[in-house]
Amino acid sequence: MQRQGYSVDTKTTVRVRLVRVDIGQTEPEILITSLLDLRKYPHSCFKELYNYRWGDETRFDQIKNKLQIEVFSGHKPQAIYQDFFATIIASNLHNLICKECTQELEQINANRETTVAINQNVSIGLLKPRLLTLFTTQKPGAIFDDLKKLFLRHLEPIRPGRKYPRPKTIRRLKGKYQTFKNYRRAA
Repeated sequence: MQRQGYSVDTKTTVRVRLVRVDIGQTEPEILITSLLDLRKYPHSCFKELYNYRWGDETRFDQIKNKLQIEVFSGHKPQAIYQDFFATIIASNLHNLICKECTQELEQINANRETTVAINQNVSIGLLKPRLLTLFTTQKPGAIFDDLKKLFLRHLEPIRPGRKYPRPKTIRRLKGKYQTFKNYRRAA
């Protein structure tokens, strides 16, 4: 706030609005916003706005949980930067290949009762060992096409309306990666 020209001290307060949004889960979401004008921003518009976030939420899930961006190969800043940007490049490449598969997926889904999508975990596992080859080969298009075929071979059904209650457990990682005994990477 100081950088934007506001005078800020220990007694400075900021007015916010709390909005309760029922999104169909067991617990409603409480959103905090600085949009205070009730006429201009009625309560009803926040559910739709919350739904727009879903694409970003799934992207963060992919980067954090499937690509494991918080797992670094070293402790020095250079190693952390290298791992971070390599993970972002892998995520972008994965999403580009998935986007290239859209037309084929539409054809597959046209003939099916249950809609299918690319299995994210398996496809990431298939991409990772081929990343270096993809950048060093003279014919990256061939590897790209092979990856598309592999991605389309590993599909999973989309089952709308499935709800499973998640048990609430407390895990304190303290910034370190926690290894689970029953966990194994896809590749």
